[in-house]
Amino acid sequence: MSLTGTANMEMTRELTEKEYEKVTEAIFNGDRIEATTICISLTNCGLTEAQDFIRTVTAELQKSHPTKFVRKKQGKRHWLRPSSP
Repeated sequence: MSLTGTANMEMTRELTEKEYEKVTEAIFNGDRIEATTICISLTNCGLTEAQDFIRTVTAELQKSHPTKFVRKKQGKRHWLRPSSP
């Protein structure tokens, strides 16, 4: 797999192997927003291009390494109704 994934994107430069590992680590940890932010900051591409890249890489990684993905724990979010006087 190339370091830019299989998507045809207009990135100003390709990610180095070390940078690509940072992106994949964020994806494996379930943080696609962080992966997108890393991609934008390193390549100076736009949001849409970065999101497309992250989606493509995520799909490739899910096929090749499905057991490496971490599920984020979702906390309980309860809305508490104010007590009536």
